[in-house]
Amino acid sequence: MLLSFSASKDDPISGGRHKVLGSKTLAIPPQTSTIASHLPKAMGAAFSVDLAKRLNIEAEMPNDSIVVCNFGDASSNHSTTQGAINSTAWAAYQSIPMPIVYICEDNGIGISTSTPKGWIAANYQYRAGIHYLYCDGLNLLDTYQKAKEAEYIARKLRKPVFLHMRTVRLLGHAGSDAEFVYRKMSEIEANEFQDPLLHSARILLENNMLNAEQIIDIYNNIENRVANVADAAASKPKLATAKQVMASIVPPARKNKHHVEVDDNQRLSLFSHEKHNLSKPQHLAKLLNWALLDLMSEHQNIVMCGEDIGKKGGVYNVTAKLCERFGENRVVNTLLDEQSILGTAIGMAHNGFLPIPEIQFLAYVHNAEDQIRGEAATLPFFSNGQYTNPMVIRIAGGGLSKRLWRPFS
Repeated sequence: MLLSFSASKDDPISGGRHKVLGSKTLAIPPQTSTIASHLPKAMGAAFSVDLAKRLNIEAEMPNDSIVVCNFGDASSNHSTTQGAINSTAWAAYQSIPMPIVYICEDNGIGISTSTPKGWIAANYQYRAGIHYLYCDGLNLLDTYQKAKEAEYIARKLRKPVFLHMRTVRLLGHAGSDAEFVYRKMSEIEANEFQDPLLHSARILLENNMLNAEQIIDIYNNIENRVANVADAAASKPKLATAKQVMASIVPPARKNKHHVEVDDNQRLSLFSHEKHNLSKPQHLAKLLNWALLDLMSEHQNIVMCGEDIGKKGGVYNVTAKLCERFGENRVVNTLLDEQSILGTAIGMAHNGFLPIPEIQFLAYVHNAEDQIRGEAATLPFFSNGQYTNPMVIRIAGGGLSKRLWRPFS
């Protein structure tokens, strides 16, 4: 973390390009600053774990993995959060495995705007398909017990959990946020007395695990250690040229280990129902359909996801017959939520899939563009090429009559 804060090129996640936190080794993708943009891809990653098992795909994450995704009480109101959790519940309600733990860190305030008392519980306690748990983040024992329960539900039962954790915010939201402008001094002081370190020390003392002197020694030793590491991190070299900074904008090529060779005889069999059309001129939708049929037979990790792409074959028949040929696990009908469609694709890409998400119409993509710009396009840069988002996004557009585009006079 200190290597990241000091923008050192030895930072293991971004290589000195940005002050983000993450770790490829620990499977923690870095988060961008866009509010809640990580929730849709977390949902997609959770969906992909058991999907890989059903398709017998060797994925990045083990088959018993769970996804842990945290956010704040203020962020819980964002449409991106609402969409991701709704998509999770929608899938789980249909008994689709969704091994994810959403942790809502509820400190009761978003910068200066208070969260209504009881709002988080009222909003999430009775959501269909999701297990709700509450813990007091100031109590180590309660937090540990509820976290273990959440892990069991997600890992063993493969069901999603909403872990509502009470927390406290010490100091302002950020360095520039002066609390005294909108909070009474008595409120600020009351919060200071709720310092979780003080509560943890109290629990240790009450249970005769450590005495006061031992606790203070641990505190001072950690303080000295952090100070020494901070000095070391601050002295590490930084990226020196624009070329070095830009080196990770284009992610490195990766080999698709799920590619299989399809010989001429297999391909003839694959296109047997179209053999009378192969030599004739075809419209673009049919050519796209043929290309997808060919690609999905060669690349076993291609999964399509989108609205109405299954048995209906999409609104323009581009995915016609693909569901019958490859099954519902590879041609996935989604709910009507473009953020969740693209987030699902990003999460699957993190886990070794090659997703092809479809946005039904060009106009529908605009409310989900941040999943493309803020997540998919930027993550290689933020992670020094360690996290990439290989996918093909299909968006239908430009096929309307010119008369529909004529401006009004």
